[in-house]
Amino acid sequence: MLFILTSYIMCGKIVFSDGDFIMKIALITTGGTVSCQVGEDGLAPCSTPQFARILINTLPDSISRQIEITPIPLMNIDSTNNSSAEIKRLAYAVDAAFSDFDGIVITHGTDTMAYTAAMLSAVLKNPPVPVVLTGSQRPLFSSDSDAPKNLAAAFSAAADIRFKGIYIAFGNRVIAGRFAHKYDSLSDNAFVSVKEYAAEIADNGSLPNIFPERNEGKYSFCPEIIPYADKIANITVTPYTSPAVFSSLRHCSPKGLIIEGYGLGGIPEKLLDTISQLVSDGVTVLMISNCLYGGVSPSVYEVGTRVLRTGVIFGGTMTLEAAFAYLAEYIFSNEKSPHKACTGR
Repeated sequence: MLFILTSYIMCGKIVFSDGDFIMKIALITTGGTVSCQVGEDGLAPCSTPQFARILINTLPDSISRQIEITPIPLMNIDSTNNSSAEIKRLAYAVDAAFSDFDGIVITHGTDTMAYTAAMLSAVLKNPPVPVVLTGSQRPLFSSDSDAPKNLAAAFSAAADIRFKGIYIAFGNRVIAGRFAHKYDSLSDNAFVSVKEYAAEIADNGSLPNIFPERNEGKYSFCPEIIPYADKIANITVTPYTSPAVFSSLRHCSPKGLIIEGYGLGGIPEKLLDTISQLVSDGVTVLMISNCLYGGVSPSVYEVGTRVLRTGVIFGGTMTLEAAFAYLAEYIFSNEKSPHKACTGR
C-alpha cells in the first residue's frame, strides 16, 4: 500500500495523517535533559514550543502516520528541582487531558522520573488512556542522543490502549510506573523494574513484545495524596546509624517514616526501642529493603520478627520511589474526611 503522508499545523496541533483513523495524543513537556541546551553553567532545560515541534519531527513515519499531537508546554525545569508542587501540577494537567486525548506522553528529567511515575500511579488510579513518561540521557540536540528512540517508544505505547496506566518508556524497556527505579546515571538503559517489564523496545522504537499490566476498575483522581509525601522522612540503616537519628525525628513531627533496612528485613536491635516509640507517637513506619530485588520478608530471620513487633509495616518489593507514593496514600486514606473524597469518571 502506498501511503501519502501529510503533516500540517491546525489550531496548535501537529497532525500526521495517512487517511486512516487518527489517534489524538497530548505531549506534555516539563523540561529535563531531553530539552537541554548548553548554557553558561552547563546543560539547562529549554522546553519551549519550538522544542516540542522539533521533538515531534523526530518520530519515524511508521509511528506518526496515525497520530495527531497536541503539545502542552507545562514546565521547564531540571527534574532535580522537582517537588510535590510540580508533581501535583502535572497530575492536574494529565487529568484535564483525559477527556480530549487517546493517550498522553510526558517528557521528564530522568533523576526524579520514577518518583513522578510512582506518585501518578497512586493519584491517577485506573486511567482511561495510556500515560507514558520518557526522556533521555543526552539532549535531543546531541548527535548521539538516545531521545529519538525513547520518544518513538513512548508514542507507540501512548497510542496503544493496552497501556492504559502509568508507564515509563526508556532504553530497551517499557516499565510500569510503580515498579521503576533509576539505577544508572549514564547508560541508555537507565531504569530497571522490580517486576516484569511491560514491553521490550526495538531499535526503531517499536514494541515487538508487549506484557502490560491489566488495568481494571473505575478511574479516580486523588491529588490530595501528593502533599502527604512532604510529611514523610526516610532513613537508610547502616552499621553506624545511632538511636539518636530516630529520636531526633520526634521534634519534626513527621506523619510517616520510610526505613531502608537490610536484606529481607533486618534492623539493628539498638534502634528498635526508638522506632517503637515513633510508632507509639502516631508515626506510620514503612520498611523496605536496601536491596533493589527480592524485597522484605520479616519472618525469615529473628531480627526481622523483632522488627514486626514494633508495629512497622513491611513494604514487600517496593522501591523507595513507590514507598513514598504508597505511604502518602496510606496516610491520606486513614485521615480522609468527606471533603477529601477522590473524584472519578
